[in-house]
Amino acid sequence: MRWRRRACRGAGFRAGRDLVTGGAKAGEAMRDRFNARCYHQTCDEFDARWDMTGAAQEGSVAYALGREVAEGTAWPVWNSSEPFAAARDATRAARNDGYGRGRAEGGVGLL
Repeated sequence: MRWRRRACRGAGFRAGRDLVTGGAKAGEAMRDRFNARCYHQTCDEFDARWDMTGAAQEGSVAYALGREVAEGTAWPVWNSSEPFAAARDATRAARNDGYGRGRAEGGVGLL
């Protein structure tokens, strides 16, 4: 990932199989059933019976993280043990908030 080699921050979320109700075993069974019967078939579509509790939780986390970064007064930083910390530190003077005002370093540490 080219952007990561330049020490740019990123966060990713993807579908999981560890269900809020039923756990990983139930999630694996649901995935296996769906893939055996519907994956890339005419029934491969949203089902209103699916429990979207976990997806809603992930959405809340993603929103809270984005809001904290967007409204925060500090830039996210790499933990000092991460290999990208030095590259990020090298660009510290060039970063600002888009309006010519610099932000402090030391906000959200994700890695």
